[in-house]
Amino acid sequence: MRGFLVLLLFTAVAGAADKIEWHYTLPEAKKAARNARKPVLAVVFEKGNRDSARLEKYLGKSPVLPILKHYICLRLERSENVALVAKYNLKYSPSSVIYSAVGTPMKLILGPTSAAKYAAQLKQAVEKHDQLWNPKRPKNLPKPGEARADGPDLIHSGLCPRGCPSCGPALTRALRWLVRKQNRNGSWAKPKGERVLRTAEGKQVTRSIDRIDIALTAVSGLALLAEGKSFATEARKAKHFLMDAVREDGVVCLDGGKDPIDVVYAHFETPLAAMFLAEAYVHAPNPELKAKLKRIAAYLTKAQEKTSGAWGYAPDFRDHISAARQGWRLLATTQCCLAAINHLRAAGIPVDPEVAKRAARYLLTCRGKDGLFVYRPADAGRNGHPGTTAAALHALLRSGAVPAAKVVASWNAYRPRYRDLHTFGEHESYFLLFTGLLMHGQSPGAAHEFHVGFRNRLLHAQKTDGHWDDDDTKGGSVFATAVATTVLQLPLGNLRIASQRPVVPTVREVVKPYYVGVPHRSCRVKAFRHAGRYWVDLAVSLDRPADLSYLRALKLGLEGASRELFDVTDGQMSIHRVDVYPNKGRWDAADILISKEFYDEEKNPHPFAHGITRLSQITHLRGPIKGKTLRFGQWIMFPPEGIHWADPRYQHVLAHELCHYLFGAPDEYGRNNGQTYCPCIQGSKGFTELCTKATHTDDRHKHDCWKLAKLTFPLLKVPDNPDPGPWTPPLPIVRFHR
Repeated sequence: MRGFLVLLLFTAVAGAADKIEWHYTLPEAKKAARNARKPVLAVVFEKGNRDSARLEKYLGKSPVLPILKHYICLRLERSENVALVAKYNLKYSPSSVIYSAVGTPMKLILGPTSAAKYAAQLKQAVEKHDQLWNPKRPKNLPKPGEARADGPDLIHSGLCPRGCPSCGPALTRALRWLVRKQNRNGSWAKPKGERVLRTAEGKQVTRSIDRIDIALTAVSGLALLAEGKSFATEARKAKHFLMDAVREDGVVCLDGGKDPIDVVYAHFETPLAAMFLAEAYVHAPNPELKAKLKRIAAYLTKAQEKTSGAWGYAPDFRDHISAARQGWRLLATTQCCLAAINHLRAAGIPVDPEVAKRAARYLLTCRGKDGLFVYRPADAGRNGHPGTTAAALHALLRSGAVPAAKVVASWNAYRPRYRDLHTFGEHESYFLLFTGLLMHGQSPGAAHEFHVGFRNRLLHAQKTDGHWDDDDTKGGSVFATAVATTVLQLPLGNLRIASQRPVVPTVREVVKPYYVGVPHRSCRVKAFRHAGRYWVDLAVSLDRPADLSYLRALKLGLEGASRELFDVTDGQMSIHRVDVYPNKGRWDAADILISKEFYDEEKNPHPFAHGITRLSQITHLRGPIKGKTLRFGQWIMFPPEGIHWADPRYQHVLAHELCHYLFGAPDEYGRNNGQTYCPCIQGSKGFTELCTKATHTDDRHKHDCWKLAKLTFPLLKVPDNPDPGPWTPPLPIVRFHR
């Protein structure tokens, strides 16, 4: 009897322990959450709703019930919480809102779901909350100079790719693989594919449709030239093969084009051959090669259709394949021919400027409705493709026939999408080549952004023997390997035309500038007005010694941040001079601190951030502002490890922190849930603009970022429509002190 009573008592206690303890007001639940350091699960029920009743049953059963002990549970009625329903757009019943222990929203669960899925989402949210609330510093932080990768960590040196422990061996393997595939006559070939065709006489014949030896040889030759001198013999053999393939009329094709199939891709192969031969001519000029290049230039001029400005697939292409008679002019052939003309002109070969102008006009008619480029003008009502856009922009911007401002819309639609290899679409390797050429043709920052964005993706896709597979099978492994090797070697600068990019000058130093007043007395900002622009002087202090490779990477980071600040302010503000001090030099006066104190919870409550800005407790501002008072930064802090300054992502982080520091602009994203509240640099990684009154969407903050910037620096002009660039300001002066 006594045992039965004990068992009954135990069951009653267990049942009481498993019972959910509900709170019924949000302030009460948030207070309990702060005290218990637990997240809040706010469940919004609706009376008479079948799914709400089902969720209520789930909450009292396994697998959901055990997880609820990690939450402060809040029960709300939909009809009594109209404001909360509208704020989070809780369109379905039931819905759940998960808040962190400090009251910020972390996750929404909308509509009915199964008990298992609901439990999984609750578990995921509580694990994320525990990680944020009790962060642990990673044991194996990456060393300075390392880059994050889609796979095992790859270590890159400041001399990447030459001498780089990851890029160097990979490129050597790839080039040796290419050389092994070279034929005795100096060419490269792709395994043939056969197709039955019908001739004009009605007879059926079997033809090889994949004879693209000219294109493969041209791109492989570019890869060898890009390396330097190690494969000079093989590059010279490729050059002589292509020179012998130049016909009297200037077409570059196999066997003189006796078989019509050999010239089907002539307006791809001839331009690619011209680009390689132009590079070879610049490396080693000789009269015979110059004569061949003049012949190619004359042919490309003659082959252009004068009315449209386009090139088709090949000379007389419509005569021997009737299926291609409709729509034979297209962007891909036109941009390729225009790119070749740009190369020929850069090599000193005269070409009529009207050819480039006509081609540019045609390419501009191929813009889709989203600003990207499509294959034909007839497709202008559709969205464009990143690959075709890269090719078209490279040809347009190198031609000089169109002002950069005319293609800037396409540039900005294209840039956020170029990072993924698989977004190029068909002919992936072909468009990767032109993306590399495009980015290297802009500025050092754009070139470095491309190189960092692609090198690890490419290196992880490389096979053990050194080659790359051609995913869409259009060009074959030789083509894919030659392209990957070429774009990885562009920073070496050995392709004197393709690797050429604008030289960005360094600013002229202003001696003893007159600094404007700072927002508050504890602020360290040093800014002055000069030549119609605000300039900022910064001091960076490290709490340790720094080697030369780290300092060089830091210099790249500061230059990239200055470029973004220039973009953010539409050319009205940039960095003038930066003094870098190791071993806590000028620690109490520095604007940017690089220190292990970043991991101190008192100084930084969010150690998993990339950078922080310490806010002053003083809210004084030069101009009066109604509503909430503003606090400006006292300093910016970064951790000593894990920040790769050469990577544009971290340059963006520094520019974001400078907007806190200089303008008092708040964060406009969800700190814990990652939600974007405003389309600007303070709210999204993909934006390099400040929000205006018209674009400000973060209801948590009354004032837009441009208004705050103008209150701090009154001579700034707020743009009606911020100019997206691209911007290339002069480089700041960076000095390293002992």
